[in-house]
Amino acid sequence: MKTARSYAISLATISFVVLFLTGCPPFDYMPPAAPIVTGTTLANGTTPTWSWSSSGGGNGTFSYQLNGETGEWTVTTATTYTPDFTLPIGTHILYVQESDSAGNWSTSGSFSIAVSDHTPPAAPFVTGTTLANGTTPTWSWSSSGGGNGTFSYQLNSETGEWTVTIATTYTPDFALPAGTHTLYVQECDSAGNWSLSGSFSVVLSINEYNIGYEDGFYTDSKYWEGYDDSYLTEPPDGPILYRGSEIPALDDGSYEAGYYDGLWQAYNDGYFVSYDYGFTIGFSEGYDIGYHPDWYAFLINDAHSEYYDGSFMDGYQDGFSEGSVFGAVDYKIGLPFDWEDAMWDYRSGTDVFIDEVGFGSGEIYLYECGIDPNAYYAKTESVRPKTRSGSVRLPREGAAASSPRASVASVMKQLEKAEGTEGQVSYRALTDAARTDLDIRPEYSPRFSERSLKLTDTWLQRIERYRASLTQ
Repeated sequence: MKTARSYAISLATISFVVLFLTGCPPFDYMPPAAPIVTGTTLANGTTPTWSWSSSGGGNGTFSYQLNGETGEWTVTTATTYTPDFTLPIGTHILYVQESDSAGNWSTSGSFSIAVSDHTPPAAPFVTGTTLANGTTPTWSWSSSGGGNGTFSYQLNSETGEWTVTIATTYTPDFALPAGTHTLYVQECDSAGNWSLSGSFSVVLSINEYNIGYEDGFYTDSKYWEGYDDSYLTEPPDGPILYRGSEIPALDDGSYEAGYYDGLWQAYNDGYFVSYDYGFTIGFSEGYDIGYHPDWYAFLINDAHSEYYDGSFMDGYQDGFSEGSVFGAVDYKIGLPFDWEDAMWDYRSGTDVFIDEVGFGSGEIYLYECGIDPNAYYAKTESVRPKTRSGSVRLPREGAAASSPRASVASVMKQLEKAEGTEGQVSYRALTDAARTDLDIRPEYSPRFSERSLKLTDTWLQRIERYRASLTQ
């Protein structure tokens, strides 16, 4: 029986015979072993690195090819490879072979690397209601880019359990204690990466009065009673249903005092908001009529019907008067038609004056939040000068210096009522009934029926843009 040793002797003998007969060594057809290939399995990044080593029999000359074995090979003596270009997301395989001194190439060693997207989205932008009273603030957020609209949030911590949602607001369903409360919000992308947290802190200072105020103001139906009373009042003789004497006034800091104050404030806010919406609609349509080549004839003959009752139509008349002057000024000096920009100029304190007609904006006796509409109506009859055109406008003192129209000085912010302050406004979301009432687009203004309006959107659309501007 032949042993391994005897086979080795036989091969050596054959090699000697070949060398003796031909004068040349026998040819080497035996390739090296395939290299050992490894690499970085990345959790992030698009340019991984592969490395390899000889498995024996080679001369240290390698060739490699990415994602195939049938194309062009790169010959090298290096033992690493990092692409100089960005690899797409997916699995990528590097094939490596080694040569020996006889020119034989090994079979391929290979290693696969999965390139995946682990770049997180940007942190969401978070904001909220900074309440001076109340126990259930509302936070809202929006994407900052790179996410898929799936969010998670956590209150006052980043280490506990996150709530996943596609909503963009959060209001606790329980009362928060006094102090600072921070909401953390993250966003996910399609690859499952979560952003860092965006956050916003709300400071709550709560006492018994404020809790009563929240119960009365934020939940009481008198807000919408006030809104409807204003909207449905037909001036100048329509009823103003609210009577302040019917609501008890308590001056202490008790729960009941806050609750009753909430009833008054809720009614008055609703009443005023309807007036304010009327002012906005009136301003838009007055601006439309004033922005016209015939602005002079219109303004000199226009009559301001003053109702003095804080109703929706009272607001419409006040807004129309101011808007018509701004529209005329904008047309006169060549500005583009933009009633919203003009209205925010007016609301931020800008007045205009027209020399040709001798009056300007800013002189209307406006109804203000926090005033009993009955008391307002009772004291206003003597405050307006009369002419043959009716009750006309007079410029504010020094108003001539402000023409032509200046740029917006600041955006009027309407904040919720803070502890110790009165007369600030809550613009609650419109009810379906309120939206239906406003979802119209008249062809003519109720103040001027000789020329159709150029405006193409509805009253509701104008109010919604105004409401959106209040929160910016």
